[in-house]
Amino acid sequence: MKHLLLGLLLTVAPQILCAQTAPKTLPVHVSLVQPISVDGRASGEHTYQFSFNIFSGTVGGIKGLQIGSLYNQVNGDVVGVQYSGLLNVVKGNVTGYQTGGITNISKTVVGVQQAGISNHAKDVTGVQMAGIANTASNVTGVQLGGILNRAKRLNGLQIGLINVADSVGTGAAIGLINIVRKNGYREIELSSADYQTIGISYKSGVRWLYSILSMGYSTRPQSLFSAGAGIGGVVASKANWHLKPELITYSYVADRLDFDMTTQSTHLRVGFMRTAGKVGITIMPSVYYANIPKRLEGDLTETSLIQPFVQTNRGRFGFGLALGVALLK
Repeated sequence: MKHLLLGLLLTVAPQILCAQTAPKTLPVHVSLVQPISVDGRASGEHTYQFSFNIFSGTVGGIKGLQIGSLYNQVNGDVVGVQYSGLLNVVKGNVTGYQTGGITNISKTVVGVQQAGISNHAKDVTGVQMAGIANTASNVTGVQLGGILNRAKRLNGLQIGLINVADSVGTGAAIGLINIVRKNGYREIELSSADYQTIGISYKSGVRWLYSILSMGYSTRPQSLFSAGAGIGGVVASKANWHLKPELITYSYVADRLDFDMTTQSTHLRVGFMRTAGKVGITIMPSVYYANIPKRLEGDLTETSLIQPFVQTNRGRFGFGLALGVALLK
């Protein structure tokens, strides 16, 4: 009998202790500034269905909605929606939607993390959107940043001016500069074409989708500076031959640098590249459209040595040809 009672006590006692120490789930929390709230300092140990922080507040968890004008802190997890005018800090995980006027900080995010300035998380499954920067260790989904996206492991898409990833599984980066350290694609190409006497291009991203930045100068038929941006990819390879379709738009300005007058041409070109080690030689025929009207006069009417095959009142269509020598990653 004593052994039976002792066994029962050992079984029930831990459950009683856990029940006494388990965080409570309460319906409402209101805070002026932490710890001035309806539950005082104890709010940091409780989970709430609704939390409203007039200026700032701290709770143990959210299963529902949290709103704060300045600062929200959750010591555990958020399941639902968290909104702050300035800053959200979640020491646990977010499942749902986290939005802050300046910055969001959390561990794992499953859902959407949106901020006016920056987002920071360990793992993201879903979407990170920020006006300036997103950072995460592992991303499965999309990072959309106004300036910078940073991930250690990317399975999805990065869109921003500068994208950095240690490695990319399934996915790509679209931006002016894309740095993929382990399995990325980089190319510095020196080229000459009928539409750009001498040009230099930087191509970065992954093999099947990379971004292109280009600058150049034309001496004939007119003296023009040019700058271009576009996308491309290596879509097929056989031995040392590679097929590289690219779409790039150039803007031209006269060599007197009068930026009030510019013209643009967009080239769809197909590159045939032969590689030898880290060097590639590419021939690139193209078709283009230039927004040069029929009756326009001046330096910017002649951007190519090859005459267009169609001229309309709004623009012209033509063929182009370029030859490039590149250093490959």
